[in-house]
Amino acid sequence: MKKSIRVCGYLVVFAIFCKTAIAQTSYYQASVYFKSGVTRNITPTDTSATVTASDIQTVLTRYSIAATSVYPEFPKFIETDTLKITTSKGGTQDSLKQMDKAKVFAITVSDTTTLKNLITDLLALPEVVFAEANGSNKNDIVPNDPIFPNQWNLNNTVNPGKDIHAEAAWDIFTGSANNIIAIIDDGVDVSHQDLSAKIAGGDNTYHVETSGSFSFSHGTFVAGIAGASSNNGIGVTGVDWNAKLISKDKYDYWNCVCINYFKKQHGDGLLNQKISEAVDFSPNVWTLNESWGLDPATRYSVLVREAFAYAYKNNRVSSVAAGNSGAYTPVNSPAGFNTGLIAVGQTDNNDVTLITSFGPWMDVVAPGQNIYTTNYNNAYTYNSGTSLAAPQVAGLASLMKGYNSSLNNDDIEQIIKLSTDYNGTTPPYDQLNGYGRINAYKALKFLQAPYQLQQLTAGGGTVYATSGNMKLVMLGIKRLADAAYVGKRIEVRTTVNLATGFCSNLSVWGTGFKTTGFRDDGAYCYGEGFCEVVPGSQTSTQVTLRTYVYQLYDILGNFLGYYPRAPQYVTFSYSILGVQQPIVNGDNLVCGATSNPYTITNLPANATVAWSATPTGVVQINSPTANSTTITKLASGQITLNAAITNGCGLNQNYTAPKAVSIGGPYVGINYSPYGSCNGSTQAWQLSASPTADGTNWHWTVGHLGNNSSIYITNPYSNSTFADVIGGGTVNLSYNDLCGVAQQNGVTLYSNCHSLAIIAPNPSTGMVTISTTATSQAQSDATSTISAQWKIYKLKVLGQSGNQLKALSYPDGVTSTNINLTSLPNGTYTLQLYDKVSWTSQQIAILR
Repeated sequence: MKKSIRVCGYLVVFAIFCKTAIAQTSYYQASVYFKSGVTRNITPTDTSATVTASDIQTVLTRYSIAATSVYPEFPKFIETDTLKITTSKGGTQDSLKQMDKAKVFAITVSDTTTLKNLITDLLALPEVVFAEANGSNKNDIVPNDPIFPNQWNLNNTVNPGKDIHAEAAWDIFTGSANNIIAIIDDGVDVSHQDLSAKIAGGDNTYHVETSGSFSFSHGTFVAGIAGASSNNGIGVTGVDWNAKLISKDKYDYWNCVCINYFKKQHGDGLLNQKISEAVDFSPNVWTLNESWGLDPATRYSVLVREAFAYAYKNNRVSSVAAGNSGAYTPVNSPAGFNTGLIAVGQTDNNDVTLITSFGPWMDVVAPGQNIYTTNYNNAYTYNSGTSLAAPQVAGLASLMKGYNSSLNNDDIEQIIKLSTDYNGTTPPYDQLNGYGRINAYKALKFLQAPYQLQQLTAGGGTVYATSGNMKLVMLGIKRLADAAYVGKRIEVRTTVNLATGFCSNLSVWGTGFKTTGFRDDGAYCYGEGFCEVVPGSQTSTQVTLRTYVYQLYDILGNFLGYYPRAPQYVTFSYSILGVQQPIVNGDNLVCGATSNPYTITNLPANATVAWSATPTGVVQINSPTANSTTITKLASGQITLNAAITNGCGLNQNYTAPKAVSIGGPYVGINYSPYGSCNGSTQAWQLSASPTADGTNWHWTVGHLGNNSSIYITNPYSNSTFADVIGGGTVNLSYNDLCGVAQQNGVTLYSNCHSLAIIAPNPSTGMVTISTTATSQAQSDATSTISAQWKIYKLKVLGQSGNQLKALSYPDGVTSTNINLTSLPNGTYTLQLYDKVSWTSQQIAILR
């Protein structure tokens, strides 16, 4: 292990004061992506660059920049790594494209004016994808003297409850040794007695800083809070007792010899390298802690932003310190990056958020004032700052992933925000406190029954809005070269139904891990999957999701396609956290005197139950306030057994779980309806037992018949049959119910069909008399015959081809009429008669 004391530093973008070699000289750097025109030369002893494009060389010459001042930013990057197979924890594999870092070069200049003008001129060249000032970062920590009891942030004895509720969380889970937390910082003292057993690899250097007479190792602070060895009788306790740690040292260290200093990685490039190394170390590196901010915080860095995008695309969680300005900060890097990370502010022992940079990007807060933790050389100390708050979130994220390995990074972020104790004044969110102080116990409770997380996808989308043409820099995207393009950003939406089986939907959110749409990140796109709920779109049953795709053209205006895919082929990924609906389990049928026990699935802890049955008088409930009960039969019938559960659907939400129960064999009903049209005076009926599963030994029989009536049953020994009815009467059904008891049911059937008309003579020479027959069966009294001739209201004569030859109308209706068909030649014709309900057709022949 190598220790060092920082005595050399940098200004803004590397103002270097190195007395041993370069005295009182300031240097600044630009990071530039050349898609062509500059190549790198990598040898075992040196790295350098060769400029082959004349327009690039012209710009360098304009500012008197020597070839030795241009060198590869990422000399260790292998170009074949731009497309790689990644494995997230849980075993999910995917192919992932990285930005081609072999094409990123650093250019050193001596003043800020030259740096600014150089970047402007380079951005105007066709070979340049992006150019930006390389910069420094600062750790977010404020040293202080010890005041409060050790680790009040985990268990606040002075103000109980104003902590992260770690002890209650550890009663559920203390962590998994398979998880690894990456500390992206100024190195960790890996030999510390409270850390050495937890180190899984990474860098073994750390750096000591001083503030007055106080010396400290910032990275060692952070590591101890997130994951110090716990329950070992030594020192302090980490939030995650069992997770391993790796340290990635982002500090610009060069031993002050300064030889080849400018060819080493610095600033933003070094941050990019270290974050990428942490992600690539193992799929078990699920959580990354970044307790630092860019300097100044308003500075945007493509290289740093790309590193966070790489972590997000690999389904990792990043916990980032908000900063300690104590002021509203609308732009704050990296905490305010529009990407999947958790921005963390700090609270004190009284649960007051203070000395925190804040803005619309704030997510949560955690204890950060006077936090007791590890220091270098086996020491311990108190310190303050958002740097101390962020690793508590990282530790919690690691606990959650260890408890449920199927969680996505967005799931962890959203559940942490959902489970907070809000400490502001405008719930559920404000820009100072975010969603509130983290509560590790509630976060883990949301991963237990009765809560359930459903991870879902929905295919297809529709275009909601399309931007105008804009310049878009696309980096690390499959099937697309890193470059600037002209294109349009398209907002794609879909509406999905919320999950069933929940009595309460706590929250729904989009997840980028499996979404095939990209994030809207202004002029840059880093290929991050993105999905979010459209604000205000959620109802009790539905929610609208959105993502973005890009319609791209090259510089000549040629259409290149939709990225990552066309709107109609987008896949949306989202998660729903809800409370599982309590369900009453037990007998559906009670044949004996007393039932078996009825119990409740998904019964929340500490809930109380009150049992009842409707209608009353059918059963007696034997244990009306116990978590399980039995019922005793008082009479036969169908009941609904209700379990009224206090707090049965989440905190302070009551719920009643119903269950239908048959006491004695259930009574089988009969479904019956006319089937088809009249066949003379016969009407067919379709009959079926309902439900068919509640009986056996079916037998249909004819009961009472009316005068001049008949009923024919086609299949008397089935649970369904047909009956042909003339007149009317009753049909009975006998069966054995599920308790084996013989039962009977019956229905009345009838026919309103009339007999055919009498046509005479037939055949006829021309004059024809038509009269209707008597008898129809009334529905109101299917057992008595009512004599009544039916009336004719319309009459048609049709030829052999169906053409109409004659039509007559009788507004008041007639029971008899004469028609003259002497004009018709010999042949067969059709008479159609209308009775105000239906048409009846009969044949007549003309024969002379």
